[in-house]
Amino acid sequence: MGKKRRVEAEDETQEQKGREEHKSKKGKHKETHPSSLTDRDLEDKERELHEALRQARWEREKLRTEPPAQNRIAWQRQVTSSNNVVHKAESLYNEARNELDRRRGTKAESVDSKDVDASTWHSLRTRGLPS
Repeated sequence: MGKKRRVEAEDETQEQKGREEHKSKKGKHKETHPSSLTDRDLEDKERELHEALRQARWEREKLRTEPPAQNRIAWQRQVTSSNNVVHKAESLYNEARNELDRRRGTKAESVDSKDVDASTWHSLRTRGLPS
């Protein structure tokens, strides 16, 4: 009985590895650094990254709220993967945001930008910070 379960689990992990390898072989294109973009392109990129970050956070929370009764190890791997996606999205968004701030010569004057999450900062910037 134990062997059967182990074989099924191994088959499952083999399929997941195959899918991951297939994803990684897709054309990895080199990201352009925010400093090489024009102002308009940088603003568009920042909006795009903000949406990607929001979506990644939503996916992570959706995954976290549904822990399975069985096969928690695979679930925990998915949670770890989603955490990595969120972290990468946050870094890319912060790079773009910092480049925008550097070009404008401003930081969020009303609040310390380190204490504000990306969603709040984006809302503040679109409402009243100088553009």
